[in-house]
Amino acid sequence: MIRRLRKAIAISLIVILVLTAAEIIWLPIIRIIQVPFGWTTQVVDSEDSVGLGNSIAVDSSGCLHISYYDITKKDLKYAKLTDGEWQIETVDSAGNVGHYSSIAVGSDGCVHISYCDYAYSNLKYAKFADGRWLVETIASEDDVGFYTSIALDTNGHPHISYHDGTNKDLKYIRLTDNGWVKETVDSDGDIGVDTSIALDSNDHPHISYCDKGNEDLKYAKLTESGWITETIDSEGSVGWDTSMALDSKDYPHISYFCNNNLDLKYARLTEEGWLIETVDSRGDIGRNPSITIDSNNHPHLAYWDLTLYHLKYAKFVEGKWFVEIVDLEGAVGWSQTITLDSNDHPHIAYCDYIKQNLKYATREDSSSSEEVPLQDKYSLIIRFPQVRLPWSKVIGIVAIGIAIELVIAWMLSWTFKVTRKQKVD
Repeated sequence: MIRRLRKAIAISLIVILVLTAAEIIWLPIIRIIQVPFGWTTQVVDSEDSVGLGNSIAVDSSGCLHISYYDITKKDLKYAKLTDGEWQIETVDSAGNVGHYSSIAVGSDGCVHISYCDYAYSNLKYAKFADGRWLVETIASEDDVGFYTSIALDTNGHPHISYHDGTNKDLKYIRLTDNGWVKETVDSDGDIGVDTSIALDSNDHPHISYCDKGNEDLKYAKLTESGWITETIDSEGSVGWDTSMALDSKDYPHISYFCNNNLDLKYARLTEEGWLIETVDSRGDIGRNPSITIDSNNHPHLAYWDLTLYHLKYAKFVEGKWFVEIVDLEGAVGWSQTITLDSNDHPHIAYCDYIKQNLKYATREDSSSSEEVPLQDKYSLIIRFPQVRLPWSKVIGIVAIGIAIELVIAWMLSWTFKVTRKQKVD
């Protein structure tokens, strides 16, 4: 019996060491969660491994457009919802292209996409006009084209923010009647990842981005006297995965991820200054958020719950946040973007991380999960997500595990000796 016990302990210790060597621990999570209400989800593209780096936009006719990366073929792809059916095509297949795509649709119906040529580290731009795609490289000096974001001005000209990986700068490029004009927005340190751009009513660009060196959230805007930059949030490791939108008063609203607390945060500019708050903090929450503003200047966010692998949605109404689950089938979210149609109905493009599919979710009514009867709102769920821990915690867990097993082994051995002695007596 003692030999079997020692063998079982040895095997269990080996398992613990193997798991912790990879810094991976499976921790069971049991929660009562809200059931998605009113959301319609569907698979847009399931051919090959697709869906990462997506971007969604809606045109003046209400048609939806999505750009995304085909991991298998390493191409830039595009999907358009027409008469209830998704029409899919390849925009660019020259090398490894399509990373960090961002899409915008003009009032004339022309589709514009900025993206990265990953093989050559170039910034590329595609436009669909007159029935065909026009593709060009618009920046090729140094390693550029990362973390692109695109917006269109009132003349339909594209404005793009992006990261210069060689010089570690935030860059900006716009198309004028005389061609493309490039400039450096911020070069103070390791700067300019996770960019997001929006244009105000005067066609002036506003950009949110991460100061990678200091792990801060930063913001830049172009005025008549030049670029003005400022740090918005420097508390902890913040500013990652920024997404920005402007309201009807040209005030910026920014969603972003707090890396040390693993929370979804939100900042908005008011007449009194910047207001910062935490939107969701239950678990590892808020990675790769996307934000948009409705006709009442209320923000809507789509983001990933990494703890439970759910796609979540939040909206701010009447002074408080309403948070709900959009999709909980499999591991969904990771890469998601959101837009609103003319009726303020949300439309979300996102990735099924396990199946590597591009998915789409929408809700056509204005009700929220708060209005669902209590008995229909909640469900019990048990998940075993992989939690990556720093080595200090890993060593502590291993030490505790070994100590517990040694104590158990000693107690069982002592009990066995006492029992055997009683039988002998």
